[in-house]
Amino acid sequence: MARRKKERKEEEASEAWLLPYSDMLTLLLGLFIVVSAMSNVDSNKFNALKNEFSQVMSLNPIKSNSAVDNVIDMGETATKGKGASSASTQKQAAASEQRVQNSLSKQQARVQERQQLKEVAEKLKQDIQNTERAGNTTVSYESDGVHLNLDSSILFNSGSADLSDAVKQMLDKLVPDLKQVSSNPVIVAGYTDNVPVSKRSKYASNWELSSARAVTVMRYFVSKGAISESNVSVQAYAENKPKASNDTDEGKAKNRRVEIIIQKINS
Repeated sequence: MARRKKERKEEEASEAWLLPYSDMLTLLLGLFIVVSAMSNVDSNKFNALKNEFSQVMSLNPIKSNSAVDNVIDMGETATKGKGASSASTQKQAAASEQRVQNSLSKQQARVQERQQLKEVAEKLKQDIQNTERAGNTTVSYESDGVHLNLDSSILFNSGSADLSDAVKQMLDKLVPDLKQVSSNPVIVAGYTDNVPVSKRSKYASNWELSSARAVTVMRYFVSKGAISESNVSVQAYAENKPKASNDTDEGKAKNRRVEIIIQKINS
């Protein structure tokens, strides 16, 4: 009897290795599943793999397949999270690319407009030089756009804001050049020297005279389609902001002017 009990105990002891072995297999399978879940695999194949491991683990009476399901679910969640992160990264990249494209487009528009305004300024210079009424009229390209200074002495008689037929013919030569930039904002400003208007003048002061002259020039160019009435504004400065000293006749002549400023759209 003692010998049988001893043999039975040895048999029971010889089967004890199955428990740690089963646990080791479970850990190895779980590790393999985690590694597989972290890799970029086909979803159909991954689900098939999940089912196969679930069936294998269901044969193990010690461990249920809930652990496998949790590990695989974790892998799927990580994959989905990775996909969401990738989508977010793609959106950010697309937004950055769009911003770069917009910046380049704006820069290109600025360069093209600058070149166009410079060409218009040069053409205005040539057309004015070809007239007999150049006087103190000047054209310059500056940081804010093209500045066309028309000498009031060649535009108007003293104390008047009316354009003669000869002056209108001279202004007509500038119309084609101005039409090229008719969509740009335009400022028409009137200036005078510091000599007060005569008592017989219909204008109360140099303010009214400078304003009337600016409005007259503005209306004429608008009527010819050279300036858009929706983009133009009028300013009057009277004897303020002189270009030269009012102490000399030459300086006073430079200060009596109507200035047309063709502003930039893309600044």
